[in-house]
Amino acid sequence: MLAILCALAWLLTAGGSVSQAKRVVLGFRTDIQPFSFQAQVKDKVKDKANAANPDKPMPYLGFVADLCYEIFDNSGYDIVQVPVEATKRFPVMRRPPGEKRMERANGEEVDVLCDATTVRLDDKERIEAGVFSPIIFVSGISYLSRSIRNFEDIEVGYVENSTAERVAKEACTVDVLRVSTKDTTAICRIQKDRECILERLPFDPKAPRRESLSLSERAQQVPDYVLCPKPDHDALIQWFCSDNGHDKIYFGDRDIILAKLMDWQTRGHPCKGYRDAGRSFTYEPYALLISKADPELIAFVQRRVYELFSHRAGAEALFNKWFPGQSMSEPLAWLFVLNGVAEQGELLSGPKEYFIETPPEPNQQPAK
Repeated sequence: MLAILCALAWLLTAGGSVSQAKRVVLGFRTDIQPFSFQAQVKDKVKDKANAANPDKPMPYLGFVADLCYEIFDNSGYDIVQVPVEATKRFPVMRRPPGEKRMERANGEEVDVLCDATTVRLDDKERIEAGVFSPIIFVSGISYLSRSIRNFEDIEVGYVENSTAERVAKEACTVDVLRVSTKDTTAICRIQKDRECILERLPFDPKAPRRESLSLSERAQQVPDYVLCPKPDHDALIQWFCSDNGHDKIYFGDRDIILAKLMDWQTRGHPCKGYRDAGRSFTYEPYALLISKADPELIAFVQRRVYELFSHRAGAEALFNKWFPGQSMSEPLAWLFVLNGVAEQGELLSGPKEYFIETPPEPNQQPAK
């Protein structure tokens, strides 16, 4: 009898019962270290997000991924985990009854997007896809560059349909690398095949070869900026670090592009001669995106975000786990304070202990 009473008490604490458990589909990005990325086989850890099957591995890692697992830990929800692509993350969100269904992630419509999604009220696709949770992180667009100074066209890479796209195009129009002269102005053009195989003029055998031109003659041939949209950050870092004879600029959220570079180098791949812009140029507030089809789920996720940030020690431990040795920016530090709406010892649903594990690989700064 005592065992039965204990089991009932646990179910009430968890916020439901076996018969009341609701199915929720979480969509995870696989390419945005240190926020949400695909774990390697050796990196799989114990999954506390599904209490019914504690030995099930958590296939996704990162600050946002961990936060999603914490939200649904002992929640009474039965979670399903699916990967989502950067270019299809909004169409796969579950729609309210009567709204047209667009796409699915691995055959599933996503209820909560566990992604570093920037809150943008001017983006119709995001606003129609779901409702934003409270802000969970603050970053900003920055860039890395590689230059070999050969006066060829400059490739500008970014994830298509992201907030970095607008900044990349603005950087192109203002000539961020200062290649224009008083007589010649660099122009921007897009390479639609994503491969940045530059469209050249027909070969003229009578024209002097570039290597035979003097420096002053080369200087008159101002390179263009060629916009190179890519499907995700995995494709971007491979493109950026490859040596194809062109200058390159890699735009993205600062925390992501630095983490991608570090991961690329720690896996033994070279990326020589890069430069870090050293600062962010925009304000990028991240939030989880929740399907409009379930108002109860929206309220639950919003409440849990506040509860988790109110557990200040756990929230800071989660930051230190994925950003070891780093200090929070001033906006991020204020976010952690403002989201802590309850006293740590008096959380809305009782005490909460974070599940903090050591990351699979050290997140050290890349060596220059």
